[in-house]
Amino acid sequence: MELIQVACPLCASKDHKEIFSTTDRLVLSDTMVYRLVKCLNCSLRFVNPRPRDEDIQKLYTDDYFVPKIDSKRLLTSQEHINRAKAACFDGLSRTGRILDVGCQKGEFLEFLKRKGWETYGVDLNSRAPNLFGLPIYYGSLKQAGYPGNFFNVITFWAVLEHIPDITTQIEEAYRILKPGGCLILLTTNYYSIATGLLKFDDIPRHLILFTKKTLNILLSKQGFTVEKAYCSDSISKASSYGLLQYLMARLTFRDTESFYHEYFRTQFEPKRTTRSRLQQIRRIGWPKTILVAMDRLLGVVLDRISILLNLYGIIIVKARK
Repeated sequence: MELIQVACPLCASKDHKEIFSTTDRLVLSDTMVYRLVKCLNCSLRFVNPRPRDEDIQKLYTDDYFVPKIDSKRLLTSQEHINRAKAACFDGLSRTGRILDVGCQKGEFLEFLKRKGWETYGVDLNSRAPNLFGLPIYYGSLKQAGYPGNFFNVITFWAVLEHIPDITTQIEEAYRILKPGGCLILLTTNYYSIATGLLKFDDIPRHLILFTKKTLNILLSKQGFTVEKAYCSDSISKASSYGLLQYLMARLTFRDTESFYHEYFRTQFEPKRTTRSRLQQIRRIGWPKTILVAMDRLLGVVLDRISILLNLYGIIIVKARK
């Protein structure tokens, strides 16, 4: 896979400095080194060089889309998340026309459809099955060609960080949103323990890492007025868990990449059953198990504090046209 040099996706500046470099910590067979840089003009953090547009979809394995799942079971499992997403609509009309960008299987749209909303979706990748037979366009938001002033609400749930042409996305969202309409987006927060310190962000699938400042610049440039920007763990999580293990690795001069690979493997492997938990303890030993338990407790405390201080790893933004 070829990587290409790019200008800042937000301000087009070519002046930047490297923050850190990493390999793909989820797909261990990918040995490519990815550099995260900071724009010296607007402070946006982004992967540079990055994969070409035609190669970006190769970063996603089939497991990423979890295609084999029953629609009823999916709605049940996502009920609390869908309710939390809908809670972001506070102050908006109870029904209307909504577009969910990056809708995947359409579970949030189906949740809203059953409450009276007229629902539409866009997703770049058709590997995520359309389980509910919803009007989902597969391709870019601009290619979808929706009429101007068409939607009451547009949502981007953990999707904008995956898209290289962020300015085009927000410009098109502004065009197709009704006057007074609302854009709601969720993304990771670089100013957090999880991303800024521990570097737990999903690079290279996350091509851009935002802060409140850079999100405000992006939205304001296209004419949006940001009404609210806050940190929350109600929809998606980016916990401080891992801090003790990270510090221990640094203090013992351990290879930090080995720490990251072990951390991500532990996070994503099945461990919900008693049997799998016991297997994990046997593999890592009791001293490490105690460290992990202490780390989780510290993570819970730090997460509560960071949410109060708006320094948690997830940002939610609500903006008006």
